[in-house]
Amino acid sequence: GHITGSQVLFTGGKIAGWLLNGTKLENLDQTLRLNARDDHPKITIGSGGHSFGDTGIQLGYDDSGTLKFHAGTSSDYIKYTTGTGIDIKTAVFNLNTDTFDISSANRRLSVFQTNGTTEVVRLGEISQGAGDEYGIKIYDGTGDYSDSGFPGVIAMFGEQGNKIAGWELTGTQIRSIPAAGMGGTFAEGEVGLILQASGSIETSDFVTG
Repeated sequence: GHITGSQVLFTGGKIAGWLLNGTKLENLDQTLRLNARDDHPKITIGSGGHSFGDTGIQLGYDDSGTLKFHAGTSSDYIKYTTGTGIDIKTAVFNLNTDTFDISSANRRLSVFQTNGTTEVVRLGEISQGAGDEYGIKIYDGTGDYSDSGFPGVIAMFGEQGNKIAGWELTGTQIRSIPAAGMGGTFAEGEVGLILQASGSIETSDFVTG
């Protein structure tokens, strides 16, 4: 049949696949609930429950009147709480923006120029290959990321060595980088400057004493 009227009021009951109970409208298995209570309205999705932090999605106000959002489980989630901020806990996290990336898979943070493609800072796993070498690199903006001599690196510190411009830093020396590269030795007749932590200044082929 048909029901007509200028005003219809339901305080409860069932409408098709929905249950109506006071301020709550929910599907039959209660995995989707709209709670329209005046003080703390909330929407919940999922079979894990209807409290913030339960498995599923919750959006609205908690019992204290704080606006919140939760999606996930108790151990794998993204949360937002007004006045507190965002809290994320997950096995894998990747952030990809025009100028700043985070990759938990690569264990790396990267900063790019405004063109979005030229990397200028790399923090974390810094090797260009598939290694596990950690530290920080600052590039010169040329787009040369080669690990063979590090030609595009202005400064670097970490497991691949320590470098500032044309100088290599070790535990006992600050020295100009030989043609053989960082960690290499000066060839016969090659001239470089070496500052020893012991207090001496040397050239690669002569000691000043």
